[in-house]
Amino acid sequence: MSIIVFVRAFNDIDNVLPIVDYLVRVKAQHVSVYGGREDGYEGARKQLSYMKDILKIDVTSFKDRFISRTGKAALYLVNRIKEIDDPQNKVLKFFLDLCVVNIVRFLHLIAGLSVKSYVKKLPKNTIVMADYGTENQFPYKYLLKFCKKRLIPIIAYSHGHSIFVNTDSYHVKKTILSPKYNKIFQNIFFGRFPKYYYDKYLVGPKQRSTYMSSGNNQGFTEQDNVIELGLPRYTREWLEIFIHGYKTESIKNKFQQYNRVKGPNVTFFLSDNKFNVDENILSDTIDYLVNNKDINFIIKPHTRGMVTRDIPYSKDKSESFYDKYVCDFDSSEIIEWADIGVVYGTSMSIQMLVEGLSIIVPSYIDTNKTIFEESDVGNIAKSLNELKYFISSYDKTANPMNNKSTIDFIRQNVYGGKKSYTELMDDYCY
Repeated sequence: MSIIVFVRAFNDIDNVLPIVDYLVRVKAQHVSVYGGREDGYEGARKQLSYMKDILKIDVTSFKDRFISRTGKAALYLVNRIKEIDDPQNKVLKFFLDLCVVNIVRFLHLIAGLSVKSYVKKLPKNTIVMADYGTENQFPYKYLLKFCKKRLIPIIAYSHGHSIFVNTDSYHVKKTILSPKYNKIFQNIFFGRFPKYYYDKYLVGPKQRSTYMSSGNNQGFTEQDNVIELGLPRYTREWLEIFIHGYKTESIKNKFQQYNRVKGPNVTFFLSDNKFNVDENILSDTIDYLVNNKDINFIIKPHTRGMVTRDIPYSKDKSESFYDKYVCDFDSSEIIEWADIGVVYGTSMSIQMLVEGLSIIVPSYIDTNKTIFEESDVGNIAKSLNELKYFISSYDKTANPMNNKSTIDFIRQNVYGGKKSYTELMDDYCY
């Protein structure tokens, strides 16, 4: 059997790497990995190095290897067209968007001929994997189309994990038309919704009725094909294999500039403000943490954005703010440095819990409800004053893993209720 995995960005590789590792090292399967878009995945240097050194897999660009010269020219034009600035006039913007979208659709159709040729040459005993949410993107929509025609299984893996239990966690703009007619309109004129879906969606626990049914996945109708398993990237076994066992380096000197006092190390992982965030309250929280002289404090920018030196919601606009408090080191390194993690939207909070950090969920920052609140795990701060209390009363000797609710939480949300890592990974690699 041949297994082909497509990756796009850092998050995708983080989530699929333990699956690829198990397929190669335990199941002895032949796995090929391709970059599904022109950039984004190259930044995952440690992950790519692990695949090359340990798994003997060289990740290469799908476009460079399989798209014809004509297809590459079409994709080049797509990139140039997308650089066109939007006009200020809304009517002109609408018609420009309409033209751009349909020209891009035509150009993708040309490049898609190379995808058709690629799929046509695949052996019948092939399985293709890619992260979900790509159904209407190039080259994925053509992989889906032609794999379906050839009856080649094409399976989606998770590129992330939502910790929200409410389905309205995502701010959706209201439209003039009703959802039904808006979908028809968007499909006809903009081709916004996919024609083909993956055969199966392998995701973490509690995603089918929450994230996969939320406003963040408008138009998604494949809930019956969503298979809830677990989160391999946050298991103790995988953290030991990859995070702590492969090319580790001492963080003692790396974080030296952030170690200002003898107090606890606190990190605040920012999430996208589209998740019902009250920006003023978030700003007040950051202001308190920055000015707390009893802690060492680091802000971790949102992993899918915030590449500029401007951190929103900060009241301190000085040039030195970024250098003092913003750290874009690898998330796992920051977790190793930290004693306390303040989180309200990122699944990295689960790794923090597994690694033994004291986590604080400032539930007052947004209108969402997380799995931590639902399971009564971690410190749920319902106000800024409660957050201040949790930080001031932090006990370094306390071990969150001695808490039964935390142990049960990890078993259900990381291992999917399975008895072992092997049992979880066997379910993924069926």
